Amino acid sequence: MDPCLLRDGHEPIIHLAGRAGPFPAIVASGDPIVPESNQESRAEGPQCRSPRALRFGPAHSENVSAEVPNDLFQAHLSIYWFFSRFVQGRRVLDIGSGTGYGAAHLRQAGAIEVVGVDRDRRSVAYASSHYKLPGLRFLIADAQELPRDLGSFDVVVSSNVFEHLDDPALAITQMRRHLKPAGPFVLVVPPIVDQASLDANRRIIFHKSNLFVWQWAELLKQSFAQVRAFRHLPPADSPPDFSDPFPSKLSPADFEFRELPVSELGTVFTLGAVFVCADV
Repeated sequence: MDPCLLRDGHEPIIHLAGRAGPFPAIVASGDPIVPESNQESRAEGPQCRSPRALRFGPAHSENVSAEVPNDLFQAHLSIYWFFSRFVQGRRVLDIGSGTGYGAAHLRQAGAIEVVGVDRDRRSVAYASSHYKLPGLRFLIADAQELPRDLGSFDVVVSSNVFEHLDDPALAITQMRRHLKPAGPFVLVVPPIVDQASLDANRRIIFHKSNLFVWQWAELLKQSFAQVRAFRHLPPADSPPDFSDPFPSKLSPADFEFRELPVSELGTVFTLGAVFVCADV
């Protein structure tokens, strides 16, 4: 298996399964797994206001937060660093914004406005209370039934969310109603490429649409004239340990996004299947 292995020699980690990967980032009680001496995040993204606020926030293994700035969080934040290439001076919709750290990063990276939507009320409440920036807001909404009054957006992004949906094709149709002509849609989903990775994702109860990467590509090509693919790669000299709950020595800048032909995405290692779609 490729780089992402547990340091104790257990089952290898080959991708981010869902929004938080195959390992919980926070304990069942909701308290962050961060020693009191290390409560400040090393992430270069926006910081949360309270290191204890997750007590009242999302507390299952499909959420990550800047309050637990471990390797897993840095990998997820690096996705939003990639998204930030597309947002300068633009109005952005983040579908499945979770605890809000990514949407906040996009606003700070130069988006003129970011709207994060998530169907989990606790996540939206947490994001709204922790990331208070002009031009940033969070709404309760289902990707498969977006509010008609959202308006139009220059860019739409979504990280490890569409596999959670019963009908991702419907969500794409909904999203297109709000995406301006020629605007990019940037999507990240789990890299299901064989029976083993399919079975691994099927074991995650939150995952409803476990498509192979080529099936995601075909679905996107039905709605967009151009679909590009990228690999999401960890640092080769310091493989991340996604089971480690402690603050990471990595930063989002340590992760790499490398373009490749869509047809090759299912043949090489990647943390996530990354698609950039547009009508151009």
